[in-house]
Amino acid sequence: FNLNRPSLAIRAYRKGIKADPRSIETWENLGAVYQALERTKEAKKAYETILEIDPDNSAGLRFFRRLQD
Repeated sequence: FNLNRPSLAIRAYRKGIKADPRSIETWENLGAVYQALERTKEAKKAYETILEIDPDNSAGLRFFRRLQD
């Protein structure tokens, strides 16, 4: 994603999620953008969604735990 234009990245990932709401990769990318922008609440929600889709997803667990600290 391009942090020079985060709104475009967020819009693209949200569009991808509408097309495939169970796409873990898209949720990870959306969470990463939010995390880079220090929008912790939104990043946490993205990572929580990954864990709702796949509770054993190691990347989702790792990212979520980082935000808990």
